[in-house]
Amino acid sequence: ILHALMTSNSSDPDFPNVYPLARDLLNLMIDSYKRGVSTVTPDVFSFNAVLKCAVRDGNIPPQDMISLYTDRMQNEFSLKPDSFTYNMVLESCLHCRNDDDDDEDRRAALNIAVATLGRLRDDSTIVPTVQTYSSMVRVVNELVTQDDDDREKMLKHVFLLCCTDGLLNPFIVELFETSFSKETWETIYTQQLLPTGESPPEWTRVAQEG
Repeated sequence: ILHALMTSNSSDPDFPNVYPLARDLLNLMIDSYKRGVSTVTPDVFSFNAVLKCAVRDGNIPPQDMISLYTDRMQNEFSLKPDSFTYNMVLESCLHCRNDDDDDEDRRAALNIAVATLGRLRDDSTIVPTVQTYSSMVRVVNELVTQDDDDREKMLKHVFLLCCTDGLLNPFIVELFETSFSKETWETIYTQQLLPTGESPPEWTRVAQEG
């Protein structure tokens, strides 16, 4: 059921919000297991399915995503978050881009995103994905204003990490290009291309494998 909810089509504006149902199903699964009524224990997929539904809900703060799910996965069930788990936390940080969110909320969400990317990259058993960097670029673009001196500095750092992880693909290139000033993009990307006009192979090695 959780898989069906996670993969349900939510593009229709009249499609119901499935997050409350997914959350309640997970809680029921956990409660039944703890009371010995069921031998079915939640796994990483169970939590990831609810995280996906929470992202679709659009109103779940990233702090709740971490405390209720990623920490709960580890503390209660000794489950290890995977790349998808961290990617969903990054996506949830975009919920703080609305006009009614104050600067403190935005900064807190940005700090969570930075820490989440760091935790993912520090884990030697999992690797970032193209979605990881797509989400991180959008988080910086949405939560850091154009006149903030740290904005381009942060984007440069994300770009370098993406290249280091070999996850640069045409989609990510376009996303980065629209995020930087023309002069900066010329320096960090265009001038680094091979004579053939292609990116250095180490920048794209993992993306091409996928």
